[in-house]
Amino acid sequence: MIAILYCNKGDAEMNLENFIAAESSFKEAITYEDDFSGGYMSMGRLRSQQKMYDDAIKLLEKALSLHQPTDSVHSLFNMVIGLAYCYNKTGQKEKEKEMMLKCLEPPLSSISFVEHEIN
Repeated sequence: MIAILYCNKGDAEMNLENFIAAESSFKEAITYEDDFSGGYMSMGRLRSQQKMYDDAIKLLEKALSLHQPTDSVHSLFNMVIGLAYCYNKTGQKEKEKEMMLKCLEPPLSSISFVEHEIN
């Protein structure tokens, strides 16, 4: 529970572009619960936003490895799409393709892509 609170705090800081505070909150989340995929996913998104794609890939892969069946399908979708984006930015086209194909497999195929329009 505490890890989730730190992730929410970090997300708020990231939205305010206060990246140092966001990083601190995500690290706290991971410290409290090192098997919580959300902490690694949030830190991976932060690294991606900072254009630190290699770090983002490592963190998002860790999040994906910790993903539990009880986690939401949307969180899994965000991890997979985040990885595909980072693989694209680092020129790893085969890995990008693998992640995009994963979106077509259950349970991800049940998500309506209309809800995830890119602005």
